[in-house]
Amino acid sequence: MASSKLFVCSLFIIVASLFSSGCVNVKNKQKPDSCFRNVDAMEEKKQINEILKNATVMLNAGISDEMNGDYDHAIAHFKSGLNVIGNLYYVRGMIDDSGMKLTVADIQIRDGNLKNASSVFRKTLESRLRLYKDKCLEENAQHEE
Repeated sequence: MASSKLFVCSLFIIVASLFSSGCVNVKNKQKPDSCFRNVDAMEEKKQINEILKNATVMLNAGISDEMNGDYDHAIAHFKSGLNVIGNLYYVRGMIDDSGMKLTVADIQIRDGNLKNASSVFRKTLESRLRLYKDKCLEENAQHEE
């Protein structure tokens, strides 16, 4: 019980710091055309690095939890990582079925199949992280031209 309280407290601190640092933008619910958040160039790179760092921390924590068979915490970490990235990974015109996969994972959770659900959340976070990195690298190259 103490372990779960500690986890909830640490998760709250992480989420609160993400909101206060601007890494989570709850006002922008549209699919962005840019991985940047409409700030100057130095601030853009800082925010991108912060998003990538925080999402990667959540991914690694979730993988560790999965390896220990703690699928509840793994899922919570993966969901936190997905929330950090939000829809910033999205590229105009791409076909994205990951939302449907996450819906199926939620159904698996409801049915008690946490191991499979955790795997889906992990793979989706890995995929969105890779897409976001690629998008930002491409945009950075265009900005430098």
